[in-house]
Amino acid sequence: MNVKQKLIDFIMLFRVMTPPEIPKNKTIVILFTNKNKNLPLGEFIIREPFFRMLHRRKNKLLLMSEDLKQGKQLLNISPFNYYFKKLTSYSRILAEKPDVIINLQTKRYPSRWLKQFKQKKIKIYMQAHPELLFDFKNWKFVDYFPKYFVSPRYELQRTFDIFGITCNFNNPTFIPKINYQKKKIKYDYAINLLNCGSMKSWNTEKLIDFIEINKSKKMILIGDKNAKNQEKQILDAVKVKSEVGKQNLNKLIDTINISKTIITPDTGTAHLAAAMGKKVIVGYGPTEIERWKPLGKNVIQLYNKKGCRDCRETRFCKIRTRECMDIKLNCE
Repeated sequence: MNVKQKLIDFIMLFRVMTPPEIPKNKTIVILFTNKNKNLPLGEFIIREPFFRMLHRRKNKLLLMSEDLKQGKQLLNISPFNYYFKKLTSYSRILAEKPDVIINLQTKRYPSRWLKQFKQKKIKIYMQAHPELLFDFKNWKFVDYFPKYFVSPRYELQRTFDIFGITCNFNNPTFIPKINYQKKKIKYDYAINLLNCGSMKSWNTEKLIDFIEINKSKKMILIGDKNAKNQEKQILDAVKVKSEVGKQNLNKLIDTINISKTIITPDTGTAHLAAAMGKKVIVGYGPTEIERWKPLGKNVIQLYNKKGCRDCRETRFCKIRTRECMDIKLNCE
């Protein structure tokens, strides 16, 4: 046990808490944002079973996000458009008169906000991130946060910890699901690209080798506009269809839908494809596989076992080689 865990355990001795009962017939605001004010696609999708559980107990769910544009896109996706009644902002939370607020991100909300919530007798539950645990002045406003675990754990389990529920990840109850109308398969592989400078981007030469070896297969490159530099390197070397920078969330779902296999680094696209029941091949570099890997029967995890994976960082490679993403693409 490391020093950080011991310190947290000591703190929690003074914060003995019993998990709350799962709400029923309540109005619940889900706070879902982060320091960059975006709504992480993968983190949202992996929690679908949590939202499903709350909805089945006849709770009225509202989503609060600082990124309203992406929030609206997500809430147009089934089943989220069925679970959530509306998208709201902080300025509107009190007007919605919620019974419970659940914070699913590490965002530190100012004491004055939390004080306002408590004055209205709103229950506040949070995930047990260290950033929140060490925010001692706000403890008096929080009704419950579970014990924090330093070891890698599924993000979905961290969410269910709020109600003391242990996930069985082989049980379909805990596997995220995106509803969609199946269409005829058009591509054998959809390959998701990232910016070449990203710590998560797959080694470009390995992708080129894979495309050349499988040139008889139908493929398409996908990714946002930041992946244009990796797209250019690939298109300079091989001929393949590309829609990099041309897709929004709905178009991405359509492309995944008509593709047999999705090849992607550790991104929200991996979680989206897995939740759609597709075969997904995920390349992992610096991030913790056991915490972030998509759940599902058709997911294959690949990583460089000999490479350095100690940085646990997505923006800076300590040894400047990014060797952790030098992964041979194997579709077996």
